[in-house]
Amino acid sequence: MKKENITFPEVRLELGIRLAISLVFLLFGFNKFYVFLPTPPMQPQAAKFIGALVDTGYLWYLIGFTEILGGILLVLPKYKGWGMILLSPVVMNILFYLLILQSGIGAPPILMSLFLGGGMVYLGYQNWNLFAPISQSFPNFK
Repeated sequence: MKKENITFPEVRLELGIRLAISLVFLLFGFNKFYVFLPTPPMQPQAAKFIGALVDTGYLWYLIGFTEILGGILLVLPKYKGWGMILLSPVVMNILFYLLILQSGIGAPPILMSLFLGGGMVYLGYQNWNLFAPISQSFPNFK
């Protein structure tokens, strides 16, 4: 999408989505270092998965750092593309974790999956021009 085609409501919507996703990642990223949120109910296999990440001694904190950095970059207009690139694999993992390991909990995991997945897809669509140089390096990619 070209910049001259973006309307004011679209700019506000994009900014709102960026701020909301950033807030989620900043909140949950800092929670990995300073536990201030209550642990949500988990299915047994989900608890084992999170326990394994924590038991590594570093991976849980690396994910937290990635979420914090991605959340900060996503808010900054100049670096929002880097934020989307950094957070995309994290969002994919969260989607699979919530939909596969936490699906029996109820509506909250499904709603969070829809929000994060849909929000990132919308941001990718609105900012496709930021990623055009990547797609141009593949001649058959259109």
